Amino acid sequence: MEQATLQSRDAVFPVCLPTRRRVAFRIRCTRLALLLLLATSGFAKAQTVNLGAADHITILGAATVTNAGPTLVIGNLALSPGVSVTGFPPGTIFDGSIHINDALATQAHADAAAAYAQIVAET
Repeated sequence: MEQATLQSRDAVFPVCLPTRRRVAFRIRCTRLALLLLLATSGFAKAQTVNLGAADHITILGAATVTNAGPTLVIGNLALSPGVSVTGFPPGTIFDGSIHINDALATQAHADAAAAYAQIVAET
């Protein structure tokens, strides 16, 4: 590497000037980094998974759902194939209802399992 000096009014500072080979190497490294970034950016995109009926459920249980306290649930609570939902009240369901083994609960459970299987298959 060539040595040069940079002079100011008060002091002299040594400055390292890059050689042509180092500049070319830095350019090649930058190009390679950009190529790798662009080549792998397609893999980093998130895939949308359809939740089906589970998209309309706030709490989805399989065996039981138990609440212990003044919980506010905004949306639907679904349970399938279980039969026990306890703790409502003191918990409150707002803008939804409790679905136990009805069509929505059964379909939400099946759709959540299918969405999970799709995510596992993609990873």
